[in-house]
Amino acid sequence: MTASAKEPDQSALKRGVTSRRVAIVGAGLAGLTAARVLSDHGHEVVVVEKSRGPGGRMSTRRDGRLRFDHGAQYFTARHPRFISEVERWRESGLVRRWDARIAVIESEMIQPAGAGTERYVGVPGMSAVCRHLAQAQTDCRFGWRVTGARAVADGWLLESDGERLKVDY
Repeated sequence: MTASAKEPDQSALKRGVTSRRVAIVGAGLAGLTAARVLSDHGHEVVVVEKSRGPGGRMSTRRDGRLRFDHGAQYFTARHPRFISEVERWRESGLVRRWDARIAVIESEMIQPAGAGTERYVGVPGMSAVCRHLAQAQTDCRFGWRVTGARAVADGWLLESDGERLKVDY
């Protein structure tokens, strides 16, 4: 990531990379990660999300004082770069190891699941990671349900309840 999440990587632009205005539909982990990578490479990124906040399959729901994770209960990290990122999140208190006992039922026998696999949860809920990534985005629009998308002469036009967003190819 660049020194400031809101400043594009000027070295990418100097190497001849053409800066584009890009739309990412969905503020889950994949969409926000794609937005971060594109922003880091000098592109202007707009993230649109139909829900009122980030999370996607890592959403945390609230009802009064009750809070529960609506999608993924935990995540794992296997790729070295993702492991490094998760370690930074862990050091900052954004995630913690989850040491629950998990079992798989096979042929009427209960077997421990994935012994040695480290599992992580967001703190205070799974959406914490996506909220963190969304805060780094200059333009992240919530409550923006894409109701139409069409190719135009020089890009794409996205629509949401009368609002329009023009992006490059």
